[in-house]
Amino acid sequence: QPQDIVKNFDPLRDISDFMPTPQGLCLKITGGDPFFSYKGKLDTLMESDTGVKKYILYLIAIVLSAGIFFLIPPVFQFFRNHPEYTEKIILSEKSDEQPISVRRSVSIFMIVFAYFSLWAFIKPPGQSPDEIAHLIKVFSIPQHPWLTPAATFELDKRLYNPVIDYPVIDLVPHQYDQKFTKKDYIAMKILKWDDKAGHREVQTNAHSYPALYYITISLCSEFLKNACHLSPFQTFYAYRLITAWFAAMLWLWIYRALKTVQSAKCKVQNVQPYRNFLFWGIVLIPVLGFMSSSVNPDAFAFPLTTLCMIYSYSAIAEGKHKFLAIGVFLLNLFVKPSALLIFPTLGLLTCGILLFRDDRKDIIRRFFMLTIPAFIISYLAFYQWSKPVLYGSPINVGLWEYAKQLFYKLPGFFVMYWGDLGHLDVVLDEHYYLKLKYILLINFSCVLIGWRNFKEQGWASYFLLFALIYCAGVAAGEYHYLSIAGYTLQGRYFLPAALGLSVAFSIHRFLPAMYLFIGYLFIFNIALIHESLYRYFGFDLIVFLPF
Repeated sequence: QPQDIVKNFDPLRDISDFMPTPQGLCLKITGGDPFFSYKGKLDTLMESDTGVKKYILYLIAIVLSAGIFFLIPPVFQFFRNHPEYTEKIILSEKSDEQPISVRRSVSIFMIVFAYFSLWAFIKPPGQSPDEIAHLIKVFSIPQHPWLTPAATFELDKRLYNPVIDYPVIDLVPHQYDQKFTKKDYIAMKILKWDDKAGHREVQTNAHSYPALYYITISLCSEFLKNACHLSPFQTFYAYRLITAWFAAMLWLWIYRALKTVQSAKCKVQNVQPYRNFLFWGIVLIPVLGFMSSSVNPDAFAFPLTTLCMIYSYSAIAEGKHKFLAIGVFLLNLFVKPSALLIFPTLGLLTCGILLFRDDRKDIIRRFFMLTIPAFIISYLAFYQWSKPVLYGSPINVGLWEYAKQLFYKLPGFFVMYWGDLGHLDVVLDEHYYLKLKYILLINFSCVLIGWRNFKEQGWASYFLLFALIYCAGVAAGEYHYLSIAGYTLQGRYFLPAALGLSVAFSIHRFLPAMYLFIGYLFIFNIALIHESLYRYFGFDLIVFLPF
């Protein structure tokens, strides 16, 4: 609220820049509580509006509503008289029982990998969330392959990549006029590995993270570095491409796993008709592509949590794929501590299933068969020795105050979930997100109109509830750690639940609305790629090519 902001607001400390615009006064904010904790778009909040634009929008909405109202009857009459056209706009629910061909699998993998690789190249080194901290953890793997001793430790100089020390990497974030130049890239490209024995002190906030992701990147990058004689600059992009490769493999696994999902009430694989829209509607989220091509365990955690969602449904509701479910759960637990949220999520979901099923003993037995081995193995192998540690600015607020500020942050979370690249400073104009809201609303309305169809898909209800419980757990986790780390919640933290959130607007049969959504995601990606190239390079496209 304005009065809360004003209370501790220090202009000299908190305002880094300001300029008059046609819409009002645009302020650039760099920090300071409580203002920065709101993470709002201040240029939007500070706009002076006479109200004229608002009334024009109201008029347009009324005209469009009236037009749609009068168009609906003749449109329905047309399709009654011409049923052959109905098949072209209504999704068929017939299942394809043929297995997915190798050719199709390879095609999907290559498309996803190419998409992730594009994002890997167009963002400069260190310009994704906590990338430097995660890289230092990667460097430490030859010395500390499973447990990192502390946040600050001694690292062999020969393992250290000097690219991350280049000054402009720290100067660019939040300084919109600061860009990477050809001179910067030439300077980074000529950096050499340190071949002298010795140690240097390093620090990483990722020291308490499980090691599976870092081991994978370290082993593969060391092999490529030695086999291809890569420079530090080239190796930096090798880290990203290796991440993108394995992330694409995991998303291909998700595509194939969706074929195995079927309703507990039916013997038909009724997820099949919706699989393509669900899959591409998640993979093409720009923030997911951005993170899946960064040195960050989120690249593995997002798809692994999605696989946990799929296989936990098969294991608990259907009694299938039990060992796969345990294996995927363990992989997730050894990638990122956020996987611990899956334990309470599955517990609450199991309680919900018990209300609607007669085989309650089997459901309870399956739940414990899935969770107990995963808990025991992960605890004994890692979490007993390394407790999750969070960093930030501690703050103490009551539950009601926290809930209020969380509500006000929801529009910001929407932007961060879909298209705020890494919470740094690459965002689009507000109208891009507004159009996306309208398109999602159209698809959600289609789901509501066909609610009986949604209700029949048992897996859809399970996925949606999984996502809602998981997201509530993310918010509860932030509240629990407020006194240690303060406000840390970001929109991308909800991406592990993207499959469940997507069913809320994807499980319907009106094809034009589905194609509109997928098509807009393409436009959204192109707009963000365009903005990124200008933001970081000023469209000097020669600069960002690392090889």
